[in-house]
Amino acid sequence: MTVESWLLSIDGQTTADVPVGASGWKASSSAPPSPPQSRSHSSMSPDIQHRGRKRKRTMSEPSIIFDRPILTPKGPSTYRSRSQSPTRTLWTLLAAATPAIHCKQVSETTLPECVSKLKRNLLQGGKKGVIAEQLKDRFKVVAPNEFDDIDKSCFDTSCRIPMVRLDSLWASVKDIHKAAETCQRYQKDENAWVQVVRTVLNTAKIHSNLEMLEVNSIQTQNIDPRYLPTLANSPTPFHKKADVALCFTPDHAEVAKLRNKVGGTTLSQMTDPYTKIIPMACGIEVKGSGGNRDEAIVQYGVWAAAGLAKVEELFDGAMLMQPLLGWTVVGHDWMLHMSWKLKNGEVVVCGPWRKLDAGTDTYEGIFKLLHLIAQVGQWLQADYWTWFSNGVVVAA
Repeated sequence: MTVESWLLSIDGQTTADVPVGASGWKASSSAPPSPPQSRSHSSMSPDIQHRGRKRKRTMSEPSIIFDRPILTPKGPSTYRSRSQSPTRTLWTLLAAATPAIHCKQVSETTLPECVSKLKRNLLQGGKKGVIAEQLKDRFKVVAPNEFDDIDKSCFDTSCRIPMVRLDSLWASVKDIHKAAETCQRYQKDENAWVQVVRTVLNTAKIHSNLEMLEVNSIQTQNIDPRYLPTLANSPTPFHKKADVALCFTPDHAEVAKLRNKVGGTTLSQMTDPYTKIIPMACGIEVKGSGGNRDEAIVQYGVWAAAGLAKVEELFDGAMLMQPLLGWTVVGHDWMLHMSWKLKNGEVVVCGPWRKLDAGTDTYEGIFKLLHLIAQVGQWLQADYWTWFSNGVVVAA
Protein backbone atom coordinates (compact mmCIF):
# COMPACT_ATOMS: atom_id res chain seq x y z
CA MET A 1 0.00 0.00 0.00
CA THR A 2 1.29 3.44 -0.89
CA VAL A 3 1.18 6.42 1.41
CA GLU A 4 -1.33 7.96 -0.97
CA SER A 5 -3.62 4.91 -0.73
CA TRP A 6 -3.41 5.04 3.05
CA LEU A 7 -4.31 8.74 3.09
CA LEU A 8 -7.25 8.07 0.75
CA SER A 9 -8.52 5.32 3.02
CA ILE A 10 -8.57 7.76 5.95
CA ASP A 11 -10.74 10.11 3.89
CA GLY A 12 -13.27 7.32 3.32
CA GLN A 13 -12.07 6.26 -0.13
CA THR A 14 -10.55 3.00 -1.24
CA THR A 15 -8.15 2.13 -3.93
CA ALA A 16 -11.15 0.85 -5.91
CA ASP A 17 -12.12 4.47 -6.50
CA VAL A 18 -8.98 5.21 -8.45
CA PRO A 19 -7.55 3.44 -11.49
CA VAL A 20 -4.93 0.90 -10.62
CA GLY A 21 -2.58 -1.09 -12.70
CA ALA A 22 -2.34 -4.83 -12.92
CA SER A 23 0.05 -4.85 -10.04
CA GLY A 24 -2.46 -3.15 -7.79
CA TRP A 25 -0.54 0.16 -7.74
CA LYS A 26 -2.17 3.37 -8.91
CA ALA A 27 -1.58 3.97 -12.59
CA SER A 28 0.74 6.83 -13.29
CA SER A 29 2.61 8.06 -16.28
CA SER A 30 5.73 8.07 -14.18
CA ALA A 31 5.09 4.70 -12.62
CA PRO A 32 7.41 1.87 -13.65
CA PRO A 33 6.04 -0.88 -15.89
CA SER A 34 4.05 -3.43 -14.00
CA PRO A 35 5.65 -6.80 -13.60
CA PRO A 36 3.92 -9.84 -15.07
CA GLN A 37 0.95 -10.89 -13.00
CA SER A 38 1.39 -14.22 -11.38
CA ARG A 39 -1.32 -16.81 -11.20
CA SER A 40 -1.30 -16.86 -7.47
CA HIS A 41 -1.86 -13.13 -7.30
CA SER A 42 -4.66 -13.10 -9.84
CA SER A 43 -6.44 -15.83 -8.02
CA MET A 44 -6.30 -13.96 -4.69
CA SER A 45 -9.75 -13.19 -3.29
CA PRO A 46 -10.89 -9.55 -2.85
CA ASP A 47 -10.90 -9.98 0.94
CA ILE A 48 -7.27 -11.01 0.90
CA GLN A 49 -6.35 -8.23 -1.50
CA HIS A 50 -7.87 -5.60 0.80
CA ARG A 51 -6.54 -7.15 4.00
CA GLY A 52 -4.28 -4.79 5.96
CA ARG A 53 -5.85 -1.61 4.61
CA LYS A 54 -6.63 0.98 7.34
CA ARG A 55 -10.32 1.59 7.64
CA LYS A 56 -11.91 4.79 8.84
CA ARG A 57 -12.79 4.90 12.53
CA THR A 58 -16.33 6.00 13.26
CA MET A 59 -17.31 8.24 16.16
CA SER A 60 -19.46 5.45 17.58
CA GLU A 61 -16.44 3.24 18.21
CA PRO A 62 -14.67 3.33 21.55
CA SER A 63 -11.51 5.43 21.69
CA ILE A 64 -8.86 5.72 24.39
CA ILE A 65 -8.91 9.46 23.81
CA PHE A 66 -12.62 9.88 24.48
CA ASP A 67 -12.79 7.15 27.14
CA ARG A 68 -9.91 8.52 29.26
CA PRO A 69 -10.73 9.24 32.94
CA ILE A 70 -11.66 12.83 33.70
CA LEU A 71 -9.97 14.11 36.87
CA THR A 72 -11.79 16.82 38.77
CA PRO A 73 -9.59 19.08 40.95
CA LYS A 74 -10.55 19.32 44.59
CA GLY A 75 -11.34 22.69 46.06
CA PRO A 76 -9.18 24.19 48.82
CA SER A 77 -9.80 22.85 52.28
CA THR A 78 -11.67 25.15 54.62
CA TYR A 79 -9.77 23.69 57.59
CA ARG A 80 -6.23 24.91 58.07
CA SER A 81 -3.81 23.51 60.59
CA ARG A 82 -0.16 24.05 61.40
CA SER A 83 2.00 21.65 63.34
CA GLN A 84 2.93 22.95 66.75
CA SER A 85 6.52 24.09 67.23
CA PRO A 86 8.52 21.50 69.22
CA THR A 87 10.48 24.34 70.84
CA ARG A 88 7.32 26.11 72.01
CA THR A 89 5.99 22.83 73.39
CA LEU A 90 9.23 22.09 75.21
CA TRP A 91 9.38 25.64 76.59
CA THR A 92 5.96 25.08 78.15
CA LEU A 93 6.83 21.61 79.44
CA LEU A 94 9.99 22.87 81.16
CA ALA A 95 7.89 25.25 83.25
CA ALA A 96 5.87 22.23 84.46
CA ALA A 97 8.88 19.97 85.05
CA THR A 98 10.59 19.01 88.30
CA PRO A 99 12.43 21.20 88.94
CA ALA A 100 10.57 23.81 86.93
CA ILE A 101 12.74 25.80 84.52
CA HIS A 102 11.58 29.33 83.72
CA CYS A 103 13.25 31.00 80.73
CA LYS A 104 12.75 34.73 81.31
CA GLN A 105 13.77 38.06 79.87
CA VAL A 106 15.80 40.40 82.02
CA SER A 107 12.97 42.95 82.30
CA GLU A 108 10.54 40.45 83.88
CA THR A 109 12.92 38.99 86.46
CA THR A 110 13.72 39.92 90.04
CA LEU A 111 17.49 39.59 90.27
CA PRO A 112 19.24 38.16 93.34
CA GLU A 113 21.92 40.44 94.77
CA CYS A 114 24.74 38.19 93.54
CA VAL A 115 23.41 38.42 89.97
CA SER A 116 22.89 42.19 90.16
CA LYS A 117 26.44 42.68 91.41
CA LEU A 118 27.91 40.54 88.65
CA LYS A 119 25.85 42.36 86.01
CA ARG A 120 27.05 45.76 87.25
CA ASN A 121 30.68 44.67 87.18
CA LEU A 122 30.42 43.29 83.65
CA LEU A 123 28.68 46.41 82.35
CA GLN A 124 31.19 48.70 84.05
CA GLY A 125 34.12 46.78 82.66
CA GLY A 126 32.74 47.01 79.14
CA LYS A 127 32.74 50.81 79.17
CA LYS A 128 36.50 51.19 78.93
CA GLY A 129 38.59 50.69 75.83
CA VAL A 130 38.76 47.09 74.69
CA ILE A 131 41.29 47.51 71.85
CA ALA A 132 44.93 48.37 72.51
CA GLU A 133 45.74 51.69 70.84
CA GLN A 134 48.88 50.04 69.46
CA LEU A 135 46.58 48.20 67.03
CA LYS A 136 44.96 51.35 65.68
CA ASP A 137 47.00 51.56 62.47
CA ARG A 138 46.61 47.84 61.71
CA PHE A 139 42.87 48.10 62.26
CA LYS A 140 42.63 51.00 59.82
CA VAL A 141 44.50 49.14 57.09
CA VAL A 142 42.58 45.85 57.39
CA ALA A 143 39.06 47.27 57.90
CA PRO A 144 38.98 50.94 56.78
CA ASN A 145 35.18 51.13 56.53
CA GLU A 146 34.69 49.71 60.01
CA PHE A 147 37.45 51.93 61.37
CA ASP A 148 35.67 55.06 60.11
CA ASP A 149 32.51 54.12 62.04
CA ILE A 150 34.09 52.94 65.27
CA ASP A 151 33.80 54.96 68.47
CA LYS A 152 37.35 56.06 69.24
CA SER A 153 36.72 55.44 72.95
CA CYS A 154 37.04 51.73 72.14
CA PHE A 155 40.81 52.19 71.96
CA ASP A 156 42.65 51.86 75.26
CA THR A 157 45.38 54.49 75.45
CA SER A 158 46.72 53.22 78.78
CA CYS A 159 47.33 49.67 77.59
CA ARG A 160 50.88 48.77 76.56
CA ILE A 161 51.27 45.19 75.34
CA PRO A 162 54.66 43.66 74.44
CA MET A 163 55.03 43.47 70.66
CA VAL A 164 55.24 39.67 70.58
CA ARG A 165 51.93 39.30 72.44
CA LEU A 166 50.40 42.08 70.37
CA ASP A 167 51.31 40.31 67.12
CA SER A 168 49.88 37.04 68.43
CA LEU A 169 46.63 38.68 69.55
CA TRP A 170 46.14 40.49 66.23
CA ALA A 171 46.81 37.29 64.25
CA SER A 172 44.25 35.40 66.37
CA VAL A 173 41.61 38.11 65.89
CA LYS A 174 42.11 38.05 62.11
CA ASP A 175 41.83 34.24 62.12
CA ILE A 176 38.57 34.41 64.09
CA HIS A 177 37.14 37.06 61.74
CA LYS A 178 38.08 35.05 58.65
CA ALA A 179 36.74 31.74 60.03
CA ALA A 180 33.43 33.28 61.12
CA GLU A 181 33.01 35.15 57.83
CA THR A 182 33.65 31.93 55.90
CA CYS A 183 31.05 30.05 57.98
CA GLN A 184 28.50 32.78 57.26
CA ARG A 185 29.25 33.14 53.55
CA TYR A 186 29.11 29.42 52.80
CA GLN A 187 26.36 28.68 55.33
CA LYS A 188 28.47 26.06 57.10
CA ASP A 189 26.87 23.75 59.63
CA GLU A 190 26.84 23.87 63.42
CA ASN A 191 30.08 21.91 63.77
CA ALA A 192 31.97 24.59 61.84
CA TRP A 193 30.59 27.30 64.13
CA VAL A 194 31.58 25.21 67.17
CA GLN A 195 35.18 25.38 65.95
CA VAL A 196 34.92 29.17 65.78
CA VAL A 197 33.56 29.24 69.34
CA ARG A 198 36.43 27.08 70.59
CA THR A 199 38.95 29.37 68.90
CA VAL A 200 37.39 32.45 70.51
CA LEU A 201 37.43 30.87 73.98
CA ASN A 202 41.01 29.63 73.66
CA THR A 203 42.15 33.04 72.41
CA ALA A 204 40.54 34.74 75.41
CA LYS A 205 42.07 32.16 77.74
CA ILE A 206 45.59 32.65 76.37
CA HIS A 207 45.57 36.45 76.29
CA SER A 208 43.76 36.98 79.61
CA ASN A 209 45.74 34.67 81.90
CA LEU A 210 42.79 32.37 82.60
CA GLU A 211 45.07 29.64 83.92
CA MET A 212 42.41 27.81 85.94
CA LEU A 213 40.13 27.27 82.95
CA GLU A 214 40.12 25.00 79.91
CA VAL A 215 37.81 24.57 76.91
CA ASN A 216 36.05 21.24 76.39
CA SER A 217 33.74 20.02 73.64
CA ILE A 218 30.74 18.24 75.17
CA GLN A 219 28.60 17.83 72.03
CA THR A 220 28.57 14.04 72.22
CA GLN A 221 28.55 13.73 76.01
CA ASN A 222 25.49 12.95 78.09
CA ILE A 223 24.21 14.56 81.26
CA ASP A 224 23.65 12.24 84.20
CA PRO A 225 19.86 11.56 84.19
CA ARG A 226 19.75 12.07 87.97
CA TYR A 227 20.21 15.81 87.46
CA LEU A 228 17.87 16.29 84.52
CA PRO A 229 14.37 17.78 84.91
CA THR A 230 11.47 15.34 84.56
CA LEU A 231 7.70 15.40 84.08
CA ALA A 232 5.31 13.75 86.51
CA ASN A 233 3.65 11.64 83.80
CA SER A 234 6.84 10.71 81.96
CA PRO A 235 9.70 8.59 83.28
CA THR A 236 12.04 9.96 80.60
CA PRO A 237 13.99 13.10 81.56
CA PHE A 238 14.70 15.98 79.20
CA HIS A 239 17.82 14.95 77.30
CA LYS A 240 19.31 18.21 76.05
CA LYS A 241 22.99 18.93 75.67
CA ALA A 242 25.24 21.95 75.35
CA ASP A 243 28.10 22.04 72.85
CA VAL A 244 31.08 23.58 74.61
CA ALA A 245 32.01 24.21 78.24
CA LEU A 246 34.54 26.27 80.15
CA CYS A 247 35.77 23.98 82.93
CA PHE A 248 38.21 24.22 85.80
CA THR A 249 41.28 22.34 84.64
CA PRO A 250 42.60 19.51 86.86
CA ASP A 251 46.14 20.62 85.99
CA HIS A 252 45.81 23.70 88.18
CA ALA A 253 47.03 23.26 91.75
CA GLU A 254 43.85 24.59 93.38
CA VAL A 255 41.62 22.29 91.34
CA ALA A 256 43.86 19.31 91.99
CA LYS A 257 43.69 20.08 95.71
CA LEU A 258 39.88 20.01 95.66
CA ARG A 259 39.83 16.74 93.70
CA ASN A 260 42.08 15.12 96.27
CA LYS A 261 39.85 16.46 99.02
CA VAL A 262 36.65 14.91 97.63
CA GLY A 263 38.26 11.63 96.60
CA GLY A 264 36.21 9.85 93.95
CA THR A 265 33.24 12.22 94.12
CA THR A 266 32.22 13.56 90.73
CA LEU A 267 32.26 17.34 90.38
CA SER A 268 29.99 17.94 87.39
CA GLN A 269 26.66 16.83 85.93
CA MET A 270 28.28 14.95 83.03
CA THR A 271 28.73 11.18 82.60
CA ASP A 272 31.93 11.34 80.56
CA PRO A 273 34.89 9.77 82.43
CA TYR A 274 36.87 13.00 82.16
CA THR A 275 34.42 15.89 82.34
CA LYS A 276 32.52 14.39 85.29
CA ILE A 277 35.58 14.80 87.53
CA ILE A 278 36.07 18.53 86.84
CA PRO A 279 33.71 21.39 87.78
CA MET A 280 31.77 22.93 84.90
CA ALA A 281 32.08 26.72 85.01
CA CYS A 282 30.23 27.95 81.94
CA GLY A 283 28.17 26.27 79.19
CA ILE A 284 27.81 27.36 75.56
CA GLU A 285 25.07 26.17 73.21
CA VAL A 286 25.88 26.76 69.52
CA LYS A 287 23.61 27.06 66.48
CA GLY A 288 24.53 27.78 62.90
CA SER A 289 23.62 31.04 61.22
CA GLY A 290 19.83 31.28 61.11
CA GLY A 291 19.44 28.70 63.89
CA ASN A 292 16.57 28.71 66.38
CA ARG A 293 17.48 31.05 69.24
CA ASP A 294 14.72 29.80 71.53
CA GLU A 295 15.84 26.21 71.01
CA ALA A 296 19.37 27.25 71.98
CA ILE A 297 18.04 28.82 75.20
CA VAL A 298 16.10 25.64 76.03
CA GLN A 299 19.17 23.46 75.52
CA TYR A 300 21.36 25.75 77.60
CA GLY A 301 18.62 25.94 80.25
CA VAL A 302 18.47 22.16 80.68
CA TRP A 303 22.28 21.98 80.92
CA ALA A 304 22.34 24.81 83.48
CA ALA A 305 19.54 23.27 85.58
CA ALA A 306 21.47 20.00 85.72
CA GLY A 307 24.62 21.88 86.72
CA LEU A 308 22.84 23.71 89.52
CA ALA A 309 21.36 20.41 90.75
CA LYS A 310 24.86 18.92 90.90
CA VAL A 311 26.28 21.90 92.81
CA GLU A 312 23.37 21.72 95.24
CA GLU A 313 24.17 18.05 95.83
CA LEU A 314 27.86 18.87 96.42
CA PHE A 315 26.81 21.59 98.87
CA ASP A 316 24.61 19.09 100.72
CA GLY A 317 21.44 21.03 99.93
CA ALA A 318 22.70 24.44 101.04
CA MET A 319 21.26 27.52 99.34
CA LEU A 320 23.26 28.42 96.22
CA MET A 321 24.56 31.98 96.39
CA GLN A 322 26.15 32.27 92.95
CA PRO A 323 24.66 31.94 89.44
CA LEU A 324 25.80 29.67 86.64
CA LEU A 325 26.77 31.54 83.48
CA GLY A 326 26.60 30.60 79.83
CA TRP A 327 26.16 31.76 76.25
CA THR A 328 23.85 30.87 73.44
CA VAL A 329 25.67 31.40 70.15
CA VAL A 330 23.71 31.66 66.90
CA GLY A 331 26.04 32.28 63.99
CA HIS A 332 27.97 35.48 64.71
CA ASP A 333 25.86 36.47 67.74
CA TRP A 334 26.91 35.66 71.32
CA MET A 335 24.20 36.16 73.97
CA LEU A 336 24.98 35.91 77.69
CA HIS A 337 22.65 34.14 80.14
CA MET A 338 22.66 33.72 83.92
CA SER A 339 20.90 30.91 85.77
CA TRP A 340 20.12 30.44 89.44
CA LYS A 341 17.90 28.49 91.82
CA LEU A 342 15.02 29.95 93.80
CA LYS A 343 14.26 29.00 97.39
CA ASN A 344 11.46 26.71 96.19
CA GLY A 345 13.92 24.77 94.03
CA GLU A 346 12.80 26.18 90.68
CA VAL A 347 15.37 27.36 88.15
CA VAL A 348 15.45 30.75 86.41
CA VAL A 349 17.30 31.11 83.10
CA CYS A 350 17.64 34.85 82.54
CA GLY A 351 18.74 36.44 79.29
CA PRO A 352 19.92 37.41 76.89
CA TRP A 353 21.50 40.49 78.46
CA ARG A 354 21.38 42.76 75.43
CA LYS A 355 23.91 45.28 76.71
CA LEU A 356 26.37 42.42 77.04
CA ASP A 357 25.78 40.99 73.57
CA ALA A 358 28.86 40.57 71.38
CA GLY A 359 29.72 38.93 68.08
CA THR A 360 32.26 37.85 65.50
CA ASP A 361 31.01 39.75 62.44
CA THR A 362 33.29 42.77 63.03
CA TYR A 363 36.78 43.30 64.42
CA GLU A 364 35.40 45.60 67.10
CA GLY A 365 32.83 42.93 68.03
CA ILE A 366 35.55 40.29 68.38
CA PHE A 367 37.62 42.50 70.69
CA LYS A 368 34.52 43.24 72.80
CA LEU A 369 33.74 39.53 72.97
CA LEU A 370 37.28 38.62 74.05
CA HIS A 371 37.13 41.34 76.70
CA LEU A 372 33.78 40.07 78.02
CA ILE A 373 35.01 36.47 78.17
CA ALA A 374 38.09 37.69 80.04
CA GLN A 375 35.84 39.45 82.59
CA VAL A 376 33.70 36.34 83.05
CA GLY A 377 36.80 34.16 83.33
CA GLN A 378 38.36 36.37 85.99
CA TRP A 379 35.10 36.30 87.99
CA LEU A 380 35.04 32.50 87.70
CA GLN A 381 38.63 32.15 88.90
CA ALA A 382 38.15 34.53 91.81
CA ASP A 383 34.62 34.83 93.22
CA TYR A 384 33.02 31.68 91.85
CA TRP A 385 35.92 29.34 92.55
CA THR A 386 36.36 30.57 96.12
CA TRP A 387 32.64 30.09 96.79
CA PHE A 388 32.52 26.70 95.07
CA SER A 389 35.64 25.15 96.60
CA ASN A 390 34.65 26.25 100.11
CA GLY A 391 31.05 25.07 99.72
CA VAL A 392 31.71 21.49 98.63
CA VAL A 393 30.90 19.16 101.51
CA VAL A 394 33.13 16.11 101.81
CA ALA A 395 31.26 12.93 102.69
CA ALA A 396 32.27 11.43 106.01
